[in-house]
Amino acid sequence: MIGFKKPLPAALLGLGLCFLLTGCPYRAAVPLSAPSNPVDPRLVGSWREDSSSSSPLYTVQPEGTLEYRILSDGDTGSTSFRAHLTLVGDQWFLNLRDSGGGPFYSLFRIDIAIDGTSFTLYPVTENITETFSKSSDLMTFVQQNQGLSFFFEKPTRYVRASASP
Repeated sequence: MIGFKKPLPAALLGLGLCFLLTGCPYRAAVPLSAPSNPVDPRLVGSWREDSSSSSPLYTVQPEGTLEYRILSDGDTGSTSFRAHLTLVGDQWFLNLRDSGGGPFYSLFRIDIAIDGTSFTLYPVTENITETFSKSSDLMTFVQQNQGLSFFFEKPTRYVRASASP
């Protein structure tokens, strides 16, 4: 698996994937950036956590050309998210928020397999105490700290549950 090194063609694993969470990632009042990277077709489709065939099913669909709509369908019901990707240095990050327009964004570093059969989400640690009111300040903070060993929680790998539509 490798992370993207150039702009995404059609955008995100945003897999709004808070769903992909085993823990709660850092929640920010602003995204890392406004949506500007095209949706990556490799993220479109249905996904499950790699280690569990009983995990919720996450369906990722384009929402326009720059965002994703993610539907989590599990035993406790369905939840909808919106997401978009942001490039920070040479790493892609997923900005995920509740589709209901919730005020907070969950942030994940995302590595997408080159063949599109899997991706891994690395939640930004919830132990960050700083708050940000501007995306540019949050971006600077992430750029300065993403190399620290404690900046991310335990990663979760997702595998394709069915072929892309």
